[in-house]
Amino acid sequence: MTPHLRPIACERCSRRKQRCDRILPACSNCRKAASECREAPQERMLVRVADQGVRRKGYVRLLEERVMDLQQEARSRNLLQDDDTLGASAGPEDMDMAPSPAPAPDETDLNSLALYAMAEPRRRQDEFVRELSMPRIISVVTETYGGNPEATERVHPLWDAVAKFVRTGGPTTTTTSAQAVHRIYFPRTVASQALETYRRVVDYRYPRLPASKAEYGLEALTAEDDRLHQTMLEARPAHLFLAYMVIAIVPLVSDKYPVSQGSFISAHILSTSLKVLDAVFRKEDGVDIVQCLHLLVIFSIHSSAAGSSWHLIGFAMEKCIALGYHKESSSSSSSGFTSEADERRRAFWSCYLLDRLISGALDRPFSINDRDISVLLPQDAESAEDAQHLHLFRYAMLLSEAMTDRGRSPVTMQISGLLHWRSSRRSEDESSSSSSSGLNEAYFASLDNTLVLRLAINHIIRTEIPIDGHSMPLSSFLDIPQICRAVVDSLSRPDMKQRSFLSWLTGYSAFSVALVVLYWSPRWTGDDPTPEALLQPITEMLDLVGNQFSRLRDYARIIQCLRRGEPPEDISIIGPQHLRSLGRLIVQRHRQ
Repeated sequence: MTPHLRPIACERCSRRKQRCDRILPACSNCRKAASECREAPQERMLVRVADQGVRRKGYVRLLEERVMDLQQEARSRNLLQDDDTLGASAGPEDMDMAPSPAPAPDETDLNSLALYAMAEPRRRQDEFVRELSMPRIISVVTETYGGNPEATERVHPLWDAVAKFVRTGGPTTTTTSAQAVHRIYFPRTVASQALETYRRVVDYRYPRLPASKAEYGLEALTAEDDRLHQTMLEARPAHLFLAYMVIAIVPLVSDKYPVSQGSFISAHILSTSLKVLDAVFRKEDGVDIVQCLHLLVIFSIHSSAAGSSWHLIGFAMEKCIALGYHKESSSSSSSGFTSEADERRRAFWSCYLLDRLISGALDRPFSINDRDISVLLPQDAESAEDAQHLHLFRYAMLLSEAMTDRGRSPVTMQISGLLHWRSSRRSEDESSSSSSSGLNEAYFASLDNTLVLRLAINHIIRTEIPIDGHSMPLSSFLDIPQICRAVVDSLSRPDMKQRSFLSWLTGYSAFSVALVVLYWSPRWTGDDPTPEALLQPITEMLDLVGNQFSRLRDYARIIQCLRRGEPPEDISIIGPQHLRSLGRLIVQRHRQ
């Protein structure tokens, strides 16, 4: 290997999965794109030897370089003087000859493996272990049982065996190719109705569907023969995946399908979609992959057949981070708000929205911190639908602030931010030439009430459980009964019992308000409605969602026990920390 060549592909070519000629100081791809040619992270793990060969750095050398990097960062932040050190390096220089120790199986960092797999260069795919590829990791997550959104588990060996068979097409299948994906034929009228249903009952609540790509994929699924399907699978597999997932999601959100029939249809189409996803990762890069993962996450929110929603949205966000979508690039700023740049912004903020909704319900860590985000909101809000999604992105910011505040700012400031969001949304809707439908407005009202409920729960916990030895008096302006009534009214709307809203997110909102009602019932004022009247529709909602997600049925039993004044067997099974704390407060009061 000659000195004027990189040992491996540069960072940009690796990320974009392009063939790199590795010429220094800049490869031909980077020169053509007028982009900086930087070394890939994997290159830092290599070292040249005397015969111009390349080998991996030893474990001690890697530790020494890590220490030097930390020292440099500490000095840049004025945390370390030039004559200070973070620790003395030790060990002979020939320790570079020692191989790096492999991590123990229980110490494997899944996030690191996912990031490594997402950046795998196409020309080096054969060098990567199949089980560590990004499509395989996603497939493994979907093989788990999603009935408990807080865990990835297999509830029964029968589920494990069937899930693997459905995802892989058989116990001996180890690879998938374009020829192995057989088309599911749909009549044109069925496909058109599915797309219309999706856009009507799903699109306004979650990331907006790239309709033109899905329509293009539907043409291949409704063609008379398989030629268009095969051509698109080789050229534009993301379009096929989007089309399959639209048809897979509709039976889960439409009342036209019985629950058992809809689940069977959706699970079968999902298995075909995941085979197409392999081709997506081999062929596509950028926005297309992120948009495909969006629909997989939406499927998992409405069905337990797709595994853990939290892990899936984490993979989608990590892909955004690997592509740099969370940062506003200088090229995007100089070129203005182009459609391509805005599509990247929309892809990131759609991930952000799903991440905040899912992490907020489960009280789990976010996939990215707000302080690491510099990308602007999308600016092509020319239609009412675009403006509505901008409101959703801003709502996700408020939810993020409510989760990360930890008592640093008064609840009045967070309420004022929510009021500003509410007023700006209404003023923009009134000035828009096309007003949003009543169903959309009702959904925004439910989001509004749910966030106020979350702020109330945070305030109750900080009042009862002092932080840093300081308790906070419960604010008089927080009318807990009124907040609970508003949330219950939102959940009790006739359309909320339709299939389109029977997701585990709805179930967690119902469980949250039920705990607040039980906590506040001794201080309840007014007789219309009573706490029992509010709890009745909530327990019905939990039982209804529990048909798909068994964890919500467990929570319904906890509510029934607390209603009777009987402490549940184990309140610690509640996953979200803020709801577990609230449940323990209720149990402690019963024991007193």
